[in-house]
Amino acid sequence: MSATMREQRGIATLGIVLGVLLVITLGAIFTAQLLLREQKAAANEYRAIQAAEAAEAGLEWGMAQLSVATFASQTIVDEAPQDGFVDANTVQAPAGLLPVTVGFQVSFSNPVVNNLKLLTVTSVGCADGCSPCNTNCPVNRVVQMRVTTGTSLFPQALRASLIAKNQVSLSLNEKVTNAYTNQPGSDLTVWSGGSATYSNGSGTVSATGSYNTASSDPNTRQNDGALASASVDAFFQLFFSGTQAEIKSTLPNIACGTDCNAQLNGIHGQALWITTPLVLTENNVIGSLTSPVILITTQDCQISPNNQIYGVIYCNNFFGTGTGTKSSVVYGGIIAQNNFSVIKVPDIIYTPAVMTALTNQFSSGGGGGRVPGSWRDFL
Repeated sequence: MSATMREQRGIATLGIVLGVLLVITLGAIFTAQLLLREQKAAANEYRAIQAAEAAEAGLEWGMAQLSVATFASQTIVDEAPQDGFVDANTVQAPAGLLPVTVGFQVSFSNPVVNNLKLLTVTSVGCADGCSPCNTNCPVNRVVQMRVTTGTSLFPQALRASLIAKNQVSLSLNEKVTNAYTNQPGSDLTVWSGGSATYSNGSGTVSATGSYNTASSDPNTRQNDGALASASVDAFFQLFFSGTQAEIKSTLPNIACGTDCNAQLNGIHGQALWITTPLVLTENNVIGSLTSPVILITTQDCQISPNNQIYGVIYCNNFFGTGTGTKSSVVYGGIIAQNNFSVIKVPDIIYTPAVMTALTNQFSSGGGGGRVPGSWRDFL
């Protein structure tokens, strides 16, 4: 074989080898790129799953929080601009609840105007440590569910024996007593948005029996601006789980004549909405220590001497006039969405057993539950 032919064969072999090497190199590059893409896809899928799981966790957490009275009363409100819809608000995941790289944001809205019991809970889940979590985060997932809030009427015991959005005026030996011997520091005897004035032997009595005037009573909180400036519904929802319109629609409505003696004397364990002024003359016994009542009216209340009432009374203005030794007693609490101004009657005794009975009777069924027939929407 000539040298020329050997050279041509060598060149051909070299070309084949180079071609094979090029194919192997391209294959390796393709394989590396494919592995890199798969790694990125797996990482993206992992982060997406994290975000989706965080969104699910936020939805469950948000629904559970609806059973917490303080959370619901502060979050599910229509205060500004009172347009019939839940105020815009968002709640981030509590610190320590989830790993630091994930989080959620929960918001609440109501699809039907003036119905704050039918809610849409929206949860945004985020990954990659994006904070605060919202839909602007690069990796996020959104889930929604339609829920209804519970039917709890009285979710928690009152924080004070006597609560008035505006002024409190006591005269002629009127007494307000807090008989709670293990009273937390945040609980009070009298709580008013305006001034609290006690005269002619009136004042508050602590569980230990000590007597106090408004100026010396550590458990009288007066001139509370937040209480005074609250809307009527916001004030109402400090104590009951719903707006006035919502609660009224769920309770028996009764109308009284010149007084409510015939309708109320002797009743036990009931919650009633009274559509007329609540007037009680003498010799009524309403509720009991183990079966107290809740009486609500947005009109005025007036009580004469010689009545015993176990439970909570809510009204617009509260008046009472008594003289001599005759008295009336409310074992529980009184709430006035305007002013409380009484002479002698009624005495108010914050009674723990009554508050416990009220919350047992009227706080069941709280929380949020899925609307039957609805499902989770993954957006």
